[in-house]
Amino acid sequence: MSRSWPVLQKDEQAEMRLFLPPEFTGQDHTLTLTGPAVIRRIDKHKQGVAVEFLKELKTFQPSL
Repeated sequence: MSRSWPVLQKDEQAEMRLFLPPEFTGQDHTLTLTGPAVIRRIDKHKQGVAVEFLKELKTFQPSL
């Protein structure tokens, strides 16, 4: 869920930031990856969005 979902529009490009907890990665801390995506569907009832990533996740940039 995104706090800014009401301002998102279908087919709009957005920068996605993924937070991967230690139990997903085996690291000591949460990893954050940032990369481009396109909003494909907006579900206002559930306050969520579906996105299509424009790059493979392994090419996303690590961020703080």
